[in-house]
Amino acid sequence: MAKKRAPKKVSSPRRKVASPARKVSKKAPAVKKKAPESPPKEPTPAPNEEKLLARRLAALRAQAEEKALREKLARLKSSRKAKASGGLSLGTGVSQEFARRLMAHLKSFWAVPEVLEDREDLTAEVELKIAPDGRLLSYRFLRRSGEPLFDEAVVATLKKAEPLPAPGQTLTLSAVFKIR
Repeated sequence: MAKKRAPKKVSSPRRKVASPARKVSKKAPAVKKKAPESPPKEPTPAPNEEKLLARRLAALRAQAEEKALREKLARLKSSRKAKASGGLSLGTGVSQEFARRLMAHLKSFWAVPEVLEDREDLTAEVELKIAPDGRLLSYRFLRRSGEPLFDEAVVATLKKAEPLPAPGQTLTLSAVFKIR
């Protein structure tokens, strides 16, 4: 007997799908653009010359800043001395010469706190007891200013001003500190 063959299955034709690797690029090649020409640069100094110029510039700036600070300090000192004064009322037996020396000495240490410079009504009176060699033996307020910061400035002045000019004998006198 003859073998029967089974009919062959006919498959529908398959469509071929192109893989991404096989795709042909249809893009046009990119055109390279020329970079815009920059204007010619100024000649740059050599590194050593540049460092030297930087150092000179820094030195000039430092000198200018120092000068400005000195001027500001001088203005502050002069305005403080103009606004701050200390008067002395003399005890008995005190020579005018000693009173002038003592007043000049105390004024050189007297500084009014900046926050109080506009107040002209502040006055404090202090009794001083001075040893023959100029040491301040004691002090006490006869009249306070009413402003604790001002009174503290008076005490600080007395402490900074020690030793005082030597009177040659134990001396008690009163000093008046005021703003003017």
